[in-house]
Amino acid sequence: MKGPEDIKTNVAKFAEERDWEKFHSPKNLVTALSVEVAELMEAFQWLTEEQSAHLSAEKTQAIRHEIAFASQITGCSTDESGCLWNT
Repeated sequence: MKGPEDIKTNVAKFAEERDWEKFHSPKNLVTALSVEVAELMEAFQWLTEEQSAHLSAEKTQAIRHEIAFASQITGCSTDESGCLWNT
């Protein structure tokens, strides 16, 4: 299982490969996060608790945006000594 630093690195690499860093301002990231969460909520709206326990890879986009936003806005690391873990 990957740790928080691996996830942060993968999110950064994903954005870098697509040349998206220039768009990763706090405003753009929180807007993208809002859109992805709304899409995630729509997909889960009428599911049972059991059905909703299974996230597909496509549904994890909200998580990717959340990590990018948290890293951008705080400038903190995501390891256990970093401030994202201590808030």
